[in-house]
Amino acid sequence: MDKFHIYPAIDIKNGKCVRLLYGNFESETVYETDILKQVEFFINKGCKWVHIVDLNSALSLGNNEEIILNIIENFNKDIKIQLGGGIRSYKKIKYWLDKGISRVIVSTLAYENPDIINSLGKDYINKIVLGIDVRKNKVSINGWKHQLDLNPFSIINRLDKTLISSIIYTDIERDG
Repeated sequence: MDKFHIYPAIDIKNGKCVRLLYGNFESETVYETDILKQVEFFINKGCKWVHIVDLNSALSLGNNEEIILNIIENFNKDIKIQLGGGIRSYKKIKYWLDKGISRVIVSTLAYENPDIINSLGKDYINKIVLGIDVRKNKVSINGWKHQLDLNPFSIINRLDKTLISSIIYTDIERDG
């Protein structure tokens, strides 16, 4: 069997590691208040990657940028970071990759403006992950606030597949 990696998730809301119930931002469980401690826990368990979502940024309600920059500064040599939540422009993609994020997750941007993704070029190969978030068979964007009457996989045919390293498919009704 080929080797595989586990991607433990850290969803950050208001500086805390949380889990939402079915994508409801009002129904959360706080798992850890010290995000650096949570990342260190995953490293000590042998994880090579961590999947981070900035929930505040996804909802355009501020961000957890300082915490994410601290994670990069403290652990970038020990673990690779895959980051999503509110990455809706070329400027944000470039910003996070320049800061040391290994891969960025795009969802809303891929649906609203796939040309930005398609124009990235070879320097971005294996650095872009497509997020497909679905509720009741409809694509959800903008922090799961808006539902599109769209086949969840139709966006794949609009994107340059050489740039997409992987796809994260989330059934929001099962999340949490």
